[in-house]
Amino acid sequence: MASLKKEVLEKHPNKYFVETGTHIGNSVQLALDCGFEKIITMEINPEKVERAKKRFSKEIEEGRVTILQGDTVETFPEALKLLDAPATFWLDAHWDDGPKGEYLCPLPIELELLLNNPIKEHTLLIDDRRLFGVPGTTWGHTIDEEGILESIFDINSEYKISYEDGCVSNDIIVAKIS
Repeated sequence: MASLKKEVLEKHPNKYFVETGTHIGNSVQLALDCGFEKIITMEINPEKVERAKKRFSKEIEEGRVTILQGDTVETFPEALKLLDAPATFWLDAHWDDGPKGEYLCPLPIELELLLNNPIKEHTLLIDDRRLFGVPGTTWGHTIDEEGILESIFDINSEYKISYEDGCVSNDIIVAKIS
């Protein structure tokens, strides 16, 4: 079941769409369908990167899609350097299977990198809220929702927080400047 749906993403347009965790590329396709000018996606699994490169070869050649391979702790700063305007971020990197990054879920590190970025008006869509702080999950137990919200407000105290439906009701945290 897809977490990010077109009716959610089209509410949050920006010039750029930046995604952590490419998986099979459905969010990249969704961002293309929603008219984002430039899509940057990051994926640690080399097999998934190769599949995405094949799937989006035309868009890569046109300069509309950039795929960065590696742990988002390393690729996220590279992605931020490509931005000259606010982006819509789909923060969905976490370990499920396959290669592991430095962290089971790099979300706190991604937010720290955004804190140090000069652009403070990005739209943040954070997936999998239902798993934050849940013992026994492969990665969710490492995330504290209250700490995530504090980090968001550290980036910009003007952020308004709302929630969108993903896999379940209110599963996506939305941080946006009104």
